[in-house]
Amino acid sequence: MEENDEIMDDFQEEDVEHVGVGKVLNFLKSRNVRASVISRFRTEKMDPDAICGADDKLLEDLGLCAKGDICALRSYCQGWNSSSTPSGSFTQTPESCRQERKRKLMAILQSGKKTRLKQNVAETSTKSKKPNNVATGSSVQMKEKTRRIQLGWLHYNKKEDRYIHVRATNGGGTRNMEFPAAYTKDNVLQAAIGIFFENGQSKFGFANEMEFDLANFKMEKVDVLRDNDGIENPFTIQGYFQCYKLSKARIYLMSKDKTITEVTNSETEVNATSNDFPAWDDFFDEENQSTVGDSPQISSPIFNEPTSKSQLIGTSEERASFFTELEGKVRRSELADQEKARENERQKREAERREELRLSREARVFPEVEIDDPSHMLVNVRHISFGIVTRSFKKEWSVSAVYDWIGSMSAQPEHFSLTCATTKKLIFPDVKCETVQRTTLNMSEREIPVPLSEDEKEVFFYAGNSSHFEVTDDTVVTNTNSFELEQ
Repeated sequence: MEENDEIMDDFQEEDVEHVGVGKVLNFLKSRNVRASVISRFRTEKMDPDAICGADDKLLEDLGLCAKGDICALRSYCQGWNSSSTPSGSFTQTPESCRQERKRKLMAILQSGKKTRLKQNVAETSTKSKKPNNVATGSSVQMKEKTRRIQLGWLHYNKKEDRYIHVRATNGGGTRNMEFPAAYTKDNVLQAAIGIFFENGQSKFGFANEMEFDLANFKMEKVDVLRDNDGIENPFTIQGYFQCYKLSKARIYLMSKDKTITEVTNSETEVNATSNDFPAWDDFFDEENQSTVGDSPQISSPIFNEPTSKSQLIGTSEERASFFTELEGKVRRSELADQEKARENERQKREAERREELRLSREARVFPEVEIDDPSHMLVNVRHISFGIVTRSFKKEWSVSAVYDWIGSMSAQPEHFSLTCATTKKLIFPDVKCETVQRTTLNMSEREIPVPLSEDEKEVFFYAGNSSHFEVTDDTVVTNTNSFELEQ
């Protein structure tokens, strides 16, 4: 320490002008740095400006090896203003430096705020000068209004003579789409064909071999929309929502093979023209028939021409063969008409039977429970045709009430089951409604009625008719004591 004091005294006597160097030497002295190192700093005239510009290697070469001394010295020198006054002394303290930086920062922030304010005022004035009828870039790029719909697919089944749902495994299913509200029928048709007929083909054939149409949520063809006044309007997505007062809409793409339509049209033409041909007996009436050898000849009253100048082509055998073939076609057409009539009658009876089943289910539907009822609960069912439907029931009621309600909404399908959406477990009609609270049930089509309970697989839920329990003996029993039980 005494050696350091001697060095500082020598420095003050020999070089009083280098005040900055003296500050550095005093700081090194306070850090108990060796006198030889302080002497080298004095010799090299390391003032605060030099310290701030030197790297760690240079300071280590001067003998300041400790990292802590290097960091402390550089921090000390950065806190001072390295520029000196004409007198050679420092004029700012670290606190004054911080205040100065704070003042400059506030000035920069204030200037930036004023600049932004001026820009906003300029933009507002520019917009106010534009005419009202001139569309700005933002208004041109305004997002077009769209509506969400559920899109399904119905394909015509020739065997069943009706349109059936196409399931997802066959490329159908339900697609949640978002279309512009101004989409017309043609727009929706093209979009639906592109979705279900990827690359122009599907499991049922190519798109160019199909006839397409649109159907509403009732699976009825839709061409125009009628408002409350009965005025017909062209089909649009927005008009579809407004016409049926829907919050969620479902639209079906209907497809039918063109070959089926062509066969039906050709059969109709044959049926229409078959009545124009005279009967076989009219051509070969005994009074108008002459015989040359064994060949029948057509007499002149029919063709109004002499036999020698007849314009018929071919022999009488060829003509007879032609009319025989023609008669065969007519008879086959008549048989086809009869078969079609029987099929139509069968379908009519089937539709009536299904409607009777629906009405019987509807008759068993309980009135909807009021909200203030303590046992009130809501049941959600995902219907095959109508999407998710909701109705209130009592907790103590059995799920058979839910089956009746769902079955009364549509005649299709005839038999169905309800399964839990999360567990995929079949919900039997004999369980309580409270077991399906706060869950969604999925409706699935079945070939046979659902069993009444899980334990009794042979007893089915009542399907609306009693064809298996017909009683032919209507004798009234007045005294049961006369009957003996069979052992």
